[in-house]
Amino acid sequence: MILILFSVFGINVDIGYLVVFLTGIMFGFLLLLLVYVYSVLATLNKKRQIRDAQEPDIDEEEIKLLIKDAQSQYKNKKLREEVGFAIYVKQLSLDLSKDIAAKFYPNSKHPHLELTLDETLLLGHYITDRIDRIFEARLLKIFRKTTLSRLMSLYEMKQTIEDSAVMKAEKKFKVRKTASAIFSAINIINPAYWIRKVTVDKLTQLIINKIALSVIGIVGEETYKIYSKNVFKVEKTIDSGVDQLYEEIKGDVKKYVEEEDLDDAV
Repeated sequence: MILILFSVFGINVDIGYLVVFLTGIMFGFLLLLLVYVYSVLATLNKKRQIRDAQEPDIDEEEIKLLIKDAQSQYKNKKLREEVGFAIYVKQLSLDLSKDIAAKFYPNSKHPHLELTLDETLLLGHYITDRIDRIFEARLLKIFRKTTLSRLMSLYEMKQTIEDSAVMKAEKKFKVRKTASAIFSAINIINPAYWIRKVTVDKLTQLIINKIALSVIGIVGEETYKIYSKNVFKVEKTIDSGVDQLYEEIKGDVKKYVEEEDLDDAV
C-alpha cells in the first residue's frame, strides 16, 4: 500500500521516500559535524615539536652566576654613561641571553638561534609579562604613557646637571645644605631644587637602576626556562633575586611618594 503525504501540483509525495531523504540529509550534516570536531580537537591537542637541548642538565648556579655578572656590569656607572642607559641595558640583556643559550647548545655556531618561532614568541611573552608586573606600582604607572624618548631625555638631563660645574661646586662646598636652611620657605630662588624636582632625584635614580637590574634578571631567568625546555615539561624557575628587587622597588616607590607628600605639605 502506498501512503501519500500530500499532493502538490498533481505530484504525489510518498512519505517513505521523504523520510529516507530527510534521514540522509541529517546523517550527512552529522558526519560533517564529526569531521569538524575531530579537526578542531586534533589541532588543540597537537603537541609542540620541542627539540631537547644539547646539554639539558645545566647547573642552575651557573645561570645565576651569569645573571649576577651581567647585573654587576650594569653597576659600572662610568661605562653605563658612556654607552647610554637604554643601549647598555639592552646590550647586557642580549649578551646574557646569548651566554645562557651557549650553555645549552655548546656545539652550535649560533646557539641563540636554536629556538623555534613558537619558542621565541613564548620567550618574548614571558619577559614582557614579568616586566609589566613591575610597572603596576603606584608611582610607576605614570610612565606607561610616557614615550621612551622622553624618559631618555630626563635621564640624560639629570646626568648633565649632576656633571655640571655648578652642581659639583654645590656638592664640594655643601652650598645646598646652607641654602636650604636659609631659604626653606622660598625654594623658588634655588634653581637646583626645581631642576631636581622636574627631572629625576636620587631616589628616582635608585628606582630606575633597580628596574634595570630586574629587567636583566628577568631576561636571564626566562631565557633559562625556554632554552632548557623545562617550561614545556614541568614549570621550573630559578631565583636570581628579581622578586627581592620587586619588593625593594615597591618600598622605594612608597618612600618617594611619602617624601613628595611631605614636600607638598611644606
